[in-house]
Amino acid sequence: MVKPGRRIPLASAAAVLLAVCVAVGIYALTEQPPDATSLQSGAVNDALVRLFGGAPFLYDSKTGLWLGISIRHWAHAVEFWLLGLPVALAAWLAARPRVAVAGAVSLAVCAACSIFDQCHKLFVPGRHFDFFDLVMDALGYTTAIAMVLLVAWAVSALRRRHR
Repeated sequence: MVKPGRRIPLASAAAVLLAVCVAVGIYALTEQPPDATSLQSGAVNDALVRLFGGAPFLYDSKTGLWLGISIRHWAHAVEFWLLGLPVALAAWLAARPRVAVAGAVSLAVCAACSIFDQCHKLFVPGRHFDFFDLVMDALGYTTAIAMVLLVAWAVSALRRRHR
C-alpha cells in the first residue's frame, strides 16, 4: 500500500520506461549512416522552411541555419529535451520532496546518456564525436529538467501552503 502523500510507484515506473524508450530511440538514430541522417534532417528542414520560412529572424535562407545553428544540431536539443522530461519526472517522483536531489540525479543521467551517444558515434562508420552536439544535448535536457523541477517546486510550495 502506498503511504498517503507518496507518489504512486506506477507513475515513477512509467516515467522510467518512457525515458528508456527515448534513450533507445536516440541510440537507433545514432546507428543511422550519415546519408540517412542527412536525408532525415533535410526533410525536417524543408518542412520547417514551409512553416516558418517567412520569418527571417528564425531562418537564414543563404546559410540554411535556424537561429544560426543547423537543423541537425537542433535535433540533438529536441531529442535530449524528450529524454530530460521523463528522467526528471522519474527522479522527482523517487526523490520527493528533495527537488535538488532530483535535479542532480537528472543532470547526471542525461549527461551520461549524452556522452554515451557521442562515444557510440565513434563506432558507427561515417560518424564522429562532435563536441557541439554535447552542448546542444545539454541545452535540451537542462531545459526539460528545469521545466519539470519548476513544476515540482510549485507543487511542493502549494502543498506546504495548504497544510
